Amino acid sequence: MLVFGVIIFKEMLQFSGAVEDIARAITNLEIPYLLIFISLPFFMGLITGISVGFVGSTFPLLIHLKPIIPYEISLAFVSGYAGVLVSPLHLCLILTKEYFKADMLGIYKKIFPAILIIFLFTLIEYTVLRYYI
Repeated sequence: MLVFGVIIFKEMLQFSGAVEDIARAITNLEIPYLLIFISLPFFMGLITGISVGFVGSTFPLLIHLKPIIPYEISLAFVSGYAGVLVSPLHLCLILTKEYFKADMLGIYKKIFPAILIIFLFTLIEYTVLRYYI
């Protein structure tokens, strides 16, 4: 049901013209693309707690912002997935907490270093590919 709902939402955004209008507003406000490619998927991943949610709701917008380069999509996906991993709505996180009777602070202390390492490597990839290709 969730996947179906995300697909319908994505189609509604595109059909209504909201994607183009939002992309135009971001361009007119001169918000740096790097900031958008990191923050928008991260917050949507945090809100939805599932990969399909952040991909379906943010990637149509990101694709309309400018011609897409693969390393930018990689950065956006990792940012969104980091949001999913720290989301209190993420089912794996909830099940892990309940099964092991762990507290959320302890779980986050173990998750954050791994997420930071993944994000750091993605930023390195972005920088290398952007300036050397």
